[in-house]
Amino acid sequence: GGRVPPAVTDGQGRFEMRRLRRGRYDLYVEAPGDLGRGVAKEVETGSDVTIRLEALGTIAGSAPEASGACDVVIAGPTRRTIATAEPACAFRVGRLLPGEYTVRVSSNAGVGTASATVAAGETSEIVVHAQPWARLTGRVVERGSGRPMGGLRVAAVSQDEFSQDRLATYVLSGLMPVTADDGRFTIERVAPGAVELWVLGEAGIREPLLRHRIDAAPGTITDAGELAVNPSEPVR
Repeated sequence: GGRVPPAVTDGQGRFEMRRLRRGRYDLYVEAPGDLGRGVAKEVETGSDVTIRLEALGTIAGSAPEASGACDVVIAGPTRRTIATAEPACAFRVGRLLPGEYTVRVSSNAGVGTASATVAAGETSEIVVHAQPWARLTGRVVERGSGRPMGGLRVAAVSQDEFSQDRLATYVLSGLMPVTADDGRFTIERVAPGAVELWVLGEAGIREPLLRHRIDAAPGTITDAGELAVNPSEPVR
C-alpha cells in the first residue's frame, strides 16, 4: 500500500516503474493541459498494461453583475472551487471530465448559477447572471412556553448541489449567526430561492432542532416569523 514515486512516459508513451513490492497497484496517468487523464485499477506487478486517456474539457465564463473578488464553484463529474478578481469575475477552469455541470459565482454584489456541458477537448463558454443576496430574519422561541431562545446557532442551507459548501463554510469559519437574548436573528448573504432554515442545538448540524423551508427573495429582507423549537427533541 501507499504511494510510490511517479514515472514519466517516453516519446512512445511507454513507462516503467521499478523496485515495487509484489502486489497489485492502481495506476493514474495525468497528461498536460486538457489532453486527458487515465486510470488502471488492480494492476499486478510484472504486467504490461495499456492505459487509455480520457480527454478533458474547459469551462470559461463571466458574471457581468458581479464585482470585486469572486468565488467560483463548479459542480459536476469534476468539482472545483477557485477565486478570481478579474473584471466581471471572468474565469477559466480546465481539466474537467466531460459531462453536465452547474457553475455558481458569488461576490459581495450577489450570487448566480448557470449550466454548462463540457465536451472532450472543447471549451464551454457561459455567462452567469447574479442576483443580489437575500437576508433572512426571524425569532426562535421554545415550543409551548413561547420563551425566547437565545444563544442558538442558525443557518440558511440552499436546496441545491451547493448546500454542502454552505454548511462547510459555516462550520469552518465559526461565524454562524446566533440568536440574541430575545430569540431574534439575522442571516446575511443568503442565496435567493428555496432555502432551509436550520436552528441548531448542542448536536450541531448532525441533529438540527428545526428545519424550516422558506423562499428568500433577492435583494430584500425575508422574515421567517416565529419559529418554535423543543431543545430536547432534534429533527431526525
